[in-house]
Amino acid sequence: MLDNSLEKTKKTIILTSIIILGCFIISSFCFFINQMWIPLGFILGGIISLINIIILYKYSYYLTRPRANYIKLNIFSYLTRILLYGLGFTICLLLQKYDLKIFFWGTCFASYMISIVTLVIVFRK
Repeated sequence: MLDNSLEKTKKTIILTSIIILGCFIISSFCFFINQMWIPLGFILGGIISLINIIILYKYSYYLTRPRANYIKLNIFSYLTRILLYGLGFTICLLLQKYDLKIFFWGTCFASYMISIVTLVIVFRK
């Protein structure tokens, strides 16, 4: 069962990376209209999404161990993943507050949604 999960996780990571890279390439025309923050938001959100998929896999692996402390693992996993998502939004919004348009929060959020949809499609649960 764990080998199947590892294969699906690898497939999810590869598929998510390809989709986010495609979104970056498609939106890279924004560099020519002086809106570089739009494609860079895809990259920031994509990196955070991929880290979250890896954390989710590690969480699932440790959860299947005998004598796993479910409550602490649950709290740690969700807290870490939510803090990473929050960190991405904080970076985007904080830089925009100081008029530094480096990452767009909308494309960062779109990258989060891409990873979630990919997880649902690959694991079908």
